[in-house]
Amino acid sequence: FNDMRFERNWTEPVIKRLKLVAQIFANALSRKRYDENLRQSQINLSLTTEAAGAGLWRFDVSAGRVWASQRLRELFHFSADEKPTYESFNKVIHPDDRHLVRQAVEQTLRSGEYLHVDYRILLPGEQIRWICARGNRHLTPDGEPDSMMGVSVDITERMVMENQLRDNLRVIES
Repeated sequence: FNDMRFERNWTEPVIKRLKLVAQIFANALSRKRYDENLRQSQINLSLTTEAAGAGLWRFDVSAGRVWASQRLRELFHFSADEKPTYESFNKVIHPDDRHLVRQAVEQTLRSGEYLHVDYRILLPGEQIRWICARGNRHLTPDGEPDSMMGVSVDITERMVMENQLRDNLRVIES
């Protein structure tokens, strides 16, 4: 098989087997490239979201479960082994903002509009943080909403600065 000094006449069954072996190797190489590209893409996404301080999430509508990235767990003070649900997130949302968030989620699921909502969360020790959430829905093949995916970012510093600017403008105007 390895000797190239002589021309060989391969039988049709041997040629078919050699083609099959070649296809197996080609598929293995293709899969290896795909896996490497996927791994690099995951690294890039992870570095980007970490640099932005963004927490990623995916809400499974029918089960009520939420997958949350490590950063999102940190933002909401969920432990690494906790299995977050829509309700566990709702409990952390400031009571005055729960209705606003629920309406925004329902509107996105119903209409397909992008989710865009800023709200407060109440953390242990009565600490209040502002969160900006963006996301969109995904549909089943039947056209029913089955999940939402998005990103949440802590915008507390921005909100504090905006409030200070508003207060300063009121002082100047009066």
